[in-house]
Amino acid sequence: ETILGKRSIGLFVLRIIGLPFVAGGVAHFVYPESYARIVPCWGAWGWWYIPWSPKFHVVWSGIAEILGGLGVLFGGVPYVPGWVGPWSANALFALTMCVTPANLFSLTHDEPGPLKNFSGAKEFRLSPNYHVRRMLAQAVVLATLYLVAVSYWIRK
Repeated sequence: ETILGKRSIGLFVLRIIGLPFVAGGVAHFVYPESYARIVPCWGAWGWWYIPWSPKFHVVWSGIAEILGGLGVLFGGVPYVPGWVGPWSANALFALTMCVTPANLFSLTHDEPGPLKNFSGAKEFRLSPNYHVRRMLAQAVVLATLYLVAVSYWIRK
């Protein structure tokens, strides 16, 4: 038993969360310029300062998404230590918190990032409703990752 219910339900939830993270991580390397455009620039919002280049942040976050996604995907598989899934969920939780400024930058600076590549349109704008839905979905993902990680520690 876990906080998410039966173990099989928890594993199913991990699979649903893991696949988009792996796909998103791969997309960092397919469309690096698009992801770099949503990394907040120095001085964004009048106070934002982040070290290193946007390309650096695209690379490390892409690698982290792939590894974290694979960790939650295969965390419950036989011969993989039981801690892999929950630790990966912890890592993805932290990663999602770290990349939230990029999503806010996309909202405040009207930058669609990689979604423009997927649409194929020359002119592409994201509606305010999209940003609201994205932030709500991000909150659900964060809550789920938290529950997965916490359920592991409660069982210990």
